[in-house]
Amino acid sequence: FQFIWIPDFEPSVGPEDGSVWWFPGIPPLPAGTRVSKTDQPSGAFRNHEWAAQFNMVKHAWDISFIYFYTWDDRPTFFWRGDYFEPQHTRLHQLGGNVDKNFWLLGRDWAWRMEGLYTLNKYETTLAPGDPDGAVKKNNLLVFSSIETNLWEGQVFAFLQPMWRYQFGYDGHLRFLNEKNKMERSELSVILSLTRQWLDDQLGFTTTFMYNANQGSWLFQNTLAWTLSNYLSAQIRYTGFSGSSADLLGMYDDWDNLGIELKYNF
Repeated sequence: FQFIWIPDFEPSVGPEDGSVWWFPGIPPLPAGTRVSKTDQPSGAFRNHEWAAQFNMVKHAWDISFIYFYTWDDRPTFFWRGDYFEPQHTRLHQLGGNVDKNFWLLGRDWAWRMEGLYTLNKYETTLAPGDPDGAVKKNNLLVFSSIETNLWEGQVFAFLQPMWRYQFGYDGHLRFLNEKNKMERSELSVILSLTRQWLDDQLGFTTTFMYNANQGSWLFQNTLAWTLSNYLSAQIRYTGFSGSSADLLGMYDDWDNLGIELKYNF
């Protein structure tokens, strides 16, 4: 058994409205629209986060179950008639995972499956019966991944399908704004391939993410070079393609190139 106690709440900090990192599929709020200061949980004991995990190994199967009483790291924007009020809301999360290593087709494989059921998460809605612009819903997120080494161990391969299901779905739910309609069921897939050279000092990784609902893609290529125990560098290109109504596709005209030099001490 494992237990976690988190007394200090930390929110997920996203891009500022209207900044260069703001979602390109969402226009800035109209002039005059008021947004109050985000209502964050205080440090009182009743606002602390708690988690528990039970883990066991049975016949080479590693199995875990979790419960997490937490806060939504991203605030919900409640409409108060003439202004928005961002608030972090409480969540109950139930999860489990199973993983197993096995030998097949002349190589080692690692398989993992995880599920997370979230209760009482507020979603944005355009339903006229919900004047606050948000409604409580439950959702299920399931991951399954498989990884192995190919071509005599020279290439590491990772494949992961992801499936999200929205309970209590209706056509009014949105995930960013009024034009970004939430789907009842969403499927996406990640494929990543990594090749190392020079005793693992030089590495190249190519990653593809595909959203089956919208037909949107993310492409990411990374060249990393470990110069010493303290110094490393990498060049990363990220490209996007797809519908402007999708979280990936909206960046279609915003491919980017990043260069990083890191010194550890």
